[in-house]
Amino acid sequence: MSNRRSYHTVRFQARRLGQRMLDFGFPESRPACLLCHRPLLDSGVSPKGEFALPENVCMFCRQDAQATVNTPTFRRLSVDCSDGRPVPLIVLAGADYQGFLRNAIRQWKYDGALELTPWLTGLMINAYRARVWPDWRFNLLVAVPPSVQRLRQRGYHHVGILASALQSPLQTPVLEVLARPTCSADPVKEGAATQTARNAAQRRQALQAAFVLQAGSGNSVAGARVLLVDDVVTTGSTLSACAEVLYGAGAATVVGLTIANVR
Repeated sequence: MSNRRSYHTVRFQARRLGQRMLDFGFPESRPACLLCHRPLLDSGVSPKGEFALPENVCMFCRQDAQATVNTPTFRRLSVDCSDGRPVPLIVLAGADYQGFLRNAIRQWKYDGALELTPWLTGLMINAYRARVWPDWRFNLLVAVPPSVQRLRQRGYHHVGILASALQSPLQTPVLEVLARPTCSADPVKEGAATQTARNAAQRRQALQAAFVLQAGSGNSVAGARVLLVDDVVTTGSTLSACAEVLYGAGAATVVGLTIANVR
């Protein structure tokens, strides 16, 4: 089993470094908001707490965040195990996928606004603490792996970054036990629609055999209580496909944890 040392591609890291050098050499006279790109004004509001919005988010976006972020939600899905028995899959979500949160997730996921990671992580932790008994402990945090194409396009494994940020507050280690099979056709091809753009039937078809257990991971999964991490739950097809693999490897329990739930 391998633990990923970096969730960013070399190209992405080089691009970020180049941007920092430009910012240092040619600083903007009027810094802009990370999300809405309006000029940042000194509102006297500074980030408070480990999971606060970053400093470069304007007061207008902070107000939108307070107005649109909902309370934690959960969904009950069903997973068909290899022996034919259905197993329930509970999925926890920090909030509904709407308004300010939807825009923030899109910029974090597609545009490299990784400074939002602590705040998004905080939403997930709220959902976890609201639904999980205090004395219940998971053994593993497992991130849904990206397709090779999407990883190259974005430059970073966004769900892996989330899982890594959850390690310390949840006191649960991250292990890469799931992978995309390299010998089969990738369900998400260059130029094809992303999973969030597909309907339920298309998602199920695309995800058939989309995930496998990494070689040598069986002993870590067998008997483990697994917290399966993803960014957004839409139909639940992705989480269900991953849970099937984990249950097939002998996991005792699998619970999904996401930032947001699409109603």
